[in-house]
Amino acid sequence: MPIDTSLKPPKRSPVPEPEMLTRFAPSAGSKSWNHKSRTLRATIAAGAGVERYDYEGRYLELLDPSGVELSAHMPVLNAHRAGDLSDVLGAVVSVDRKGENLDAVLRLSKRQEVDAIAVDIADGIVTGVSIGYLVIAWTEATDEDGNRTKTATKWRLLEVSIVPIPADDAARIRGRNIMSTTTTTSEAPERDERAERKRLTTIRELGEHFGQRAFAAEHEIAGTSVEDFRAALIDRLADEQQRQAPTQSVVALSPYTGMSGGSASLHDPAFRTEAMGEAIAVRALPGLEPSPAARQFVGLALPELAREHLRLAGEDVRGLTPAQVVTRSLGGLHSTSDFSYALSSAVGRVLRKTYEEAPSGLKPLARRLELADFRARTVVGLSGMSALEKVGEHGEFKRGTISDSGEKIAVEPFGKIFGVTRQVLVNDDLGWVADIPRKLGVAAAQFEAKQLAALLTSNLVMGDGKPVFHSDHGNVAAAGAALSETTLSAARLAMRKQVDEAGELIGIGPRYLIVGPELETDAEKLMAAITATDTSDVQPIRLTVAVEPRLTGKQWFVAADPASIDGIAYAHLANEPGPQLTYRNGFDVDGVEFKVRLDFGCAFLDWRSWYKNPGQA
Repeated sequence: MPIDTSLKPPKRSPVPEPEMLTRFAPSAGSKSWNHKSRTLRATIAAGAGVERYDYEGRYLELLDPSGVELSAHMPVLNAHRAGDLSDVLGAVVSVDRKGENLDAVLRLSKRQEVDAIAVDIADGIVTGVSIGYLVIAWTEATDEDGNRTKTATKWRLLEVSIVPIPADDAARIRGRNIMSTTTTTSEAPERDERAERKRLTTIRELGEHFGQRAFAAEHEIAGTSVEDFRAALIDRLADEQQRQAPTQSVVALSPYTGMSGGSASLHDPAFRTEAMGEAIAVRALPGLEPSPAARQFVGLALPELAREHLRLAGEDVRGLTPAQVVTRSLGGLHSTSDFSYALSSAVGRVLRKTYEEAPSGLKPLARRLELADFRARTVVGLSGMSALEKVGEHGEFKRGTISDSGEKIAVEPFGKIFGVTRQVLVNDDLGWVADIPRKLGVAAAQFEAKQLAALLTSNLVMGDGKPVFHSDHGNVAAAGAALSETTLSAARLAMRKQVDEAGELIGIGPRYLIVGPELETDAEKLMAAITATDTSDVQPIRLTVAVEPRLTGKQWFVAADPASIDGIAYAHLANEPGPQLTYRNGFDVDGVEFKVRLDFGCAFLDWRSWYKNPGQA
């Protein structure tokens, strides 16, 4: 996996993400520390807003203290680190609501390494605390200054951490010697504090996004600048990738679901675009069950998906409008993302599903072939191989021959181009995903069905210079007759008597009865499994009825099982069954252009497996 050298912090989605959020809080002072009980009191949340960003831009995050839920066990951590047990400094004893504040009693461990932190707390050197929490429900609003706010009306407290610098100025370890930070006499300290907050937030989000939380915490405490941390993080990720590459057993963790993705990750462009393409297809095909990787994207509109695609590709999308995001995601100027592939994946899924589900009367009766190229291929028939001969007493096998006689089949290309405009994508109008590929899938299936029907009814000339259905072939009734037990019996008898070029019986019988819509009811009645009360009422012939709506009049056919003997065959290019989809970012169309191509051919390979009755005039 290539290393993303941009390393821009991720933006928050408008949908609550199932991940732990953090915010710093103030600290206590020396007067709140009880050495005997090893406890201290702290205001862990004071209702102050924390500046965050999502796809709409900046907003102020607020916590409603009345909506807090407490976890069964809440540890006290060292700067949110949870790499091993040494990061656990203690436990939260209790949490109380005091007006708009949440106060907590924290008990620190008796371990020797924790004593140094306790001394700094007692001396008033360490005063900051921070909380880790999971938001369950949001309420959005606009304050009197016109700023966006998002209030967590229901949230779960997961842990409390002792930290160097808080983000919530009112959240501090309690102590009379701690000066209030809500008022300042100079703008410079306030600016410095905001810059430090931004540094810590950026480093933490980068660490969480790339699964390097402990590594990021070390650099938070060390005072590393954002640029230096990006460089250090790139080196660390490159080193880890190099160590893991020989084993091919990298297990990546999705930043959205927290679920193991095997060797795939949303940071892998191919995996990401497939997941997003599947999510788009799920919206277009109700009832389609998304995979775990795609499920997290199903509720997002196309501009939101495009924004996520760019963000995961390492691009800075802050402040971009939906139209700008869509334009850049389609491979515009300075883009490192090609969202068109995700759209193509969705279109391809809908196209294939509708193509495969489209009904076809003759296709199940035909043999499917794959051809390596567009050159005609000769398929050896029954007369193309010499007969088997007895092996002599000395075990000598005689050599046989394979002639080049047989029927030919080839594929030809067919296709169509359609475009989807940028306006449609910005408006998130998914009707085109459901309608256009669906119609093209049905059209491709109908095209193949039409070609097979034409092959059957055209009675083309075969390699021996005679039409498929000819008296010399013994596969056509001398006079047309209606469907009945008698005429079906005659058709079966004719097929049973078919022989190869050497005059040997080939031993086949009919399996299918093929009719047009005019004879559908008559055929089904004749083949109905009715329990007879008299032997004279027994219907001895049981065939599967295949209805081809392109067959007209009263003509009908019987056919053998294509697994037993060749008859009708159709072909696609190797490894390209059915319609194939390609795309490009459009020039004639301001958006995306899709090209649907179908390489298809069909032929009659052997007349012996089919029988025709022209039907009653």
